[in-house]
Amino acid sequence: MSSASSPRSSPAASSSASKARLRCGVVYANGKGPAVAPAGDYAIERAEENAVRFRGANASVFTLSIDAVYQHVFEGRIVFIDGRLLPADAKHR
Repeated sequence: MSSASSPRSSPAASSSASKARLRCGVVYANGKGPAVAPAGDYAIERAEENAVRFRGANASVFTLSIDAVYQHVFEGRIVFIDGRLLPADAKHR
């Protein structure tokens, strides 16, 4: 489903991050079990082939699978701020 991420950048990461606003209820795995991401604005970038990294101003860094991101978008928990596509989808345009 989702996983915790180290703060280092992946070679597959997009060079320019998009932005997203997280509302309450976004859960990810942090290595110790489920964790709830703090609500707020995040820079997002491609972390792996099928994952997106979220970097918050509060030093919160985590990844979600693309499937989990789309589910949260559909349910209204994640909103794209700048109107751009997910970094993982940008290559397909």
